[in-house]
Amino acid sequence: MSVTQHNGTPAAAPSPPVRACIAQTQRALRICDLLEALADDLPKRSVPFWDEAQTQCQSVLRPHFSWLHDIVLPALLQKPEGGVDRLRVLSRLSSDCGDQLHALGDLDDLIADASGSARLSAAPDALGYALRGHFDSLRRDLTWQTDVLWPLAARMCSAPDLHGFVCALGRPQILH
Repeated sequence: MSVTQHNGTPAAAPSPPVRACIAQTQRALRICDLLEALADDLPKRSVPFWDEAQTQCQSVLRPHFSWLHDIVLPALLQKPEGGVDRLRVLSRLSSDCGDQLHALGDLDDLIADASGSARLSAAPDALGYALRGHFDSLRRDLTWQTDVLWPLAARMCSAPDLHGFVCALGRPQILH
């Protein structure tokens, strides 16, 4: 991943904790590919595939946005650094987390409906449209985190702060 600064010059490589935060975001982003494959596969579907999507959403996406909302956002709000973009970025992060946590309930319902019955209660086109709305929004928010949030956090936070973010994920092994 090549990162550039706003002036077009190459940015320094992110520190291990920032790389770990980006890796967590990329892990969540891969679920969008799974949701897209489900939407593309309609009306054909495999119950285990739907079950895997639901498991991934519950075990990766919900914890990801909860982690951002409950751990990362409060820590960043306490930091005075970050320049003029700080409040705008943190306001968007707060809004995105709330929106995504709410939308994940709807997504859980969609996936449960699709995997739990022999026939869809909604037309395949309607289900595909709803899934696309979810993964398009998720991709946009997760890409923004990689492009904007994590570089800002790297400028605002000390190495121990960033290490604490990763440990709060319960996955400190991703630092190595």
